[in-house]
Amino acid sequence: MLGTSFTVKASADKQRVEVRVISGKVALSPGDENNTIFLEPGFTGELLSGNQLNKYPTENQNFMTWKTGEMHFDNSSLKQVIETVQAHYGVQVLVDNPGILACDFTGSFRQADLHEVLEVLSISMNLSFQQKDHEIKLSGSGCE
Repeated sequence: MLGTSFTVKASADKQRVEVRVISGKVALSPGDENNTIFLEPGFTGELLSGNQLNKYPTENQNFMTWKTGEMHFDNSSLKQVIETVQAHYGVQVLVDNPGILACDFTGSFRQADLHEVLEVLSISMNLSFQQKDHEIKLSGSGCE
């Protein structure tokens, strides 16, 4: 496993295990070598109950923000941005208009605090936000 790095996440009920590969190559198997998938950087594998294996491109490349403190978005939907913000800052983000979730955002943050991220999103996407403890409400009219 020299030069290989990956993350593993298991659901609380252990019905799903997810592996995301950062570098190298990882084999994922339920213990049966005839039922193995090989994962390379940019791919995610999941093992579901019943020994079902799935492999797909990693949708959100920001899964390492907890370690790097960096978030990068390139024409990412606001839905993806919100998912990353929620995971990174441990907050819940609610929207009053589901139409804004399809709007695209391009930008990067490095070691940014939550307020800075919200300010940038608000200005660049014509949104407003209200924060109360760990809950954030985003409002806006949609993509322009």
